[in-house]
Amino acid sequence: MPPASPPLPPDDGSPGTRPATLAEAQAALAEAQAGLEEARAALDRFVPPAFVRLLGAERAEAIAPGAHAECRATVLFADIRGFSTRSEAMTPDQTFAFVHAWAGLAAPIVEVHGGYLDEVLGDGVLAVFPGRADDALAAALDLLARLPAFPGIGPDEPRVEVGIGVHTGWMTVGALGGPNRLHPAVVGDAVNVCARIESLTRDYGTPLLLSDQALFDLEDPAAHDLRFLDRLLVRGRIHPQSIYEVFEADPPDLRQAKRATRQRFEEALSCWHSGDPARARPLLEQCLEAVPGDGSARIYLERCRKDDWTCTAAEVPSVGWKDAWLLGEPEIDAQHREIVRRIAALSEQVRRGGGSALASMFDYLADYARDHFTLERRLMERCAYPHTTAHLREHALFTRRFGTLRHEFETGGLDPCLLGFRLQVFLVDWLVHHIAGTDRRLADFPCVREGP
Repeated sequence: MPPASPPLPPDDGSPGTRPATLAEAQAALAEAQAGLEEARAALDRFVPPAFVRLLGAERAEAIAPGAHAECRATVLFADIRGFSTRSEAMTPDQTFAFVHAWAGLAAPIVEVHGGYLDEVLGDGVLAVFPGRADDALAAALDLLARLPAFPGIGPDEPRVEVGIGVHTGWMTVGALGGPNRLHPAVVGDAVNVCARIESLTRDYGTPLLLSDQALFDLEDPAAHDLRFLDRLLVRGRIHPQSIYEVFEADPPDLRQAKRATRQRFEEALSCWHSGDPARARPLLEQCLEAVPGDGSARIYLERCRKDDWTCTAAEVPSVGWKDAWLLGEPEIDAQHREIVRRIAALSEQVRRGGGSALASMFDYLADYARDHFTLERRLMERCAYPHTTAHLREHALFTRRFGTLRHEFETGGLDPCLLGFRLQVFLVDWLVHHIAGTDRRLADFPCVREGP
């Protein structure tokens, strides 16, 4: 005979002596879910949801150490000028409060424009924008607009000034660290270049600089107040970098005056970078007469006045094939060579004032570029290339910008030297960065490298 079952404890109404009712179980489940949501919200404060999405994860807890993803994005680096001098007069607690207020100002602005704050480096912040360069530029302008109300200073302290660099390129985002401590990070040449560009804001006395790659990524550059500023070899780079000043955040009077003199200013710079400082000098003097506060015009005028004037190879856009651009794909390499040759011929013809054959040269280059883009698109489709969308967007923006330059030529509203310089800078810069960055990634993709 089986042993008798132990008697049930008496139901005295205590939670441990009676089964839970359905309502109590539901309440316990709701409490557990609320706790989980609180934990995830706390985690989101340390691991930005945008970063998690870039890694293709559903939640931060699923990210493993070393998880990473390559992407084309825009980075923004903002740095407080004179922070070391300012912090010398602060206690550690005051310095922390200042840095906390600065990050507290920047983070919401970055987030509302579709980015996330990757790192706070004391007086500097680094932000990543997975979308378009327009998002980063909007955040930069918003940050400059709100700076006068920055809460981190007292009424008797000097006004806070910042320098901002914006750059677009390829980078890798990932989780660095070990199993017990992970740090969201973004690494790559694009991050270094952005920091270098920001450092140039001090040299030119302007708060906001944009790289040529960021400019090319804008949906409509003409919608912004910006102008070509310089072409130089950024420290650590082998390809020259063109930079653009965004003067949209300048005081209204200065902004309007720079608008009025923008074409004359850019004509002067086109002369300078084409090796003709004697022609640039009177144009710069006219700019300064109209806008005495134009620091960039003053810098170029001082360059023109130097007896030992020389223009470096980085400053003069050179249209000529370089074997460093070879990708190892014979058909693509041959087309790249031909595009470079056609660009050189077109730029020289524009510089000479045009001619009856110029329209056909524009047509030929546009058709050749379209055929080349079609070849690359078919290659990406065949190989299911993961960066197809970003690659094709660069093609589309090139086509749009090239059409704008052609329209400027056809309407005849620009000095031929300026138009030739704009055309040459755009085509050279775009082609170099596209070949060295975007096309090289396509050529290195296993399916493409191994062939059909």
